[in-house]
Amino acid sequence: MAFIRRKIVGNNAYYEVVESTYERGRTLQKVLKYLGSLEAANAYGRRHGFGQIREKGLLDPGIAWLLEKKLKALNSQRPLSRATLHSLREKLSLELTYNSNAIEGNTLTLKETKLVVMDGITVGGHPLREIFEAKNHMDAIGLVYRMAEAGKAIREKDVLDLHAAITKGTLPENECGFYRAGNVLITGSRHRPPDWREAHKMMQEKVYPELNSKAMGIAAVESAAEVHYWTTGIHPFSDGNGRLARLLMNIRLMRAGFPPAVVLMRDRAGYYESLRRADEGNLKPLAGFVAKAVLKSLDMWLGVAK
Repeated sequence: MAFIRRKIVGNNAYYEVVESTYERGRTLQKVLKYLGSLEAANAYGRRHGFGQIREKGLLDPGIAWLLEKKLKALNSQRPLSRATLHSLREKLSLELTYNSNAIEGNTLTLKETKLVVMDGITVGGHPLREIFEAKNHMDAIGLVYRMAEAGKAIREKDVLDLHAAITKGTLPENECGFYRAGNVLITGSRHRPPDWREAHKMMQEKVYPELNSKAMGIAAVESAAEVHYWTTGIHPFSDGNGRLARLLMNIRLMRAGFPPAVVLMRDRAGYYESLRRADEGNLKPLAGFVAKAVLKSLDMWLGVAK
């Protein structure tokens, strides 16, 4: 498989045409061509059927450089052993489930979440809805991995199925995996989601193209931030939009070779502030927030891989 990636040296950027192959249990990458500008990269991409690089300039150059450097280091360690990969996925899946649900108000602790989703123990003192939310989110992560690794275009039905998995047993059946049929307000936010009749069209225009973008490197991180923002901004479902947005963000990241990123409960205030600023038209804080979460995951994977 060949693709175009962006490289940063100091404050300057250039582009490489890279061929990726899998030989003797290792992923090998060979640079086929160097391109000096975004225009040259996209012209080459048009001639050879690659996706266009839509550079948005949402990330600080220093963070962008770190992302590229650490992803390259992780790629040099791939493929990870089955045991290592299983351990990383198990840890991240638990942290994703706990933090994503906690951000939405679920009161299960990390330890209680583990008991529910990994040990099959129903803990007392919590509404049944919270137990369902934990189990559902863990099941949904399995779908996320399959969607990220399938190599196929992500269809609208895939996203609807993912929403249904998140909300099973916590919403009426006619709302699980179905776009909302009325207008809504977002508690604690001044943002007003679009009219419900526009939600489907806006998902088609804003979210699905980004999910299926082939842009790699930091362009993929910017794209993931857009997937997240538009999903929460459109608010296409009656509930579960935040959890869905974070999972779709991770599908976009994983399809570009990054590990899943966890939005931590303890960072909720900064996370909400970045979303508020995105509502005002400035996506840079959200992209930076996502990039820092990706860097944390890269550090964790690199620490285990070495």
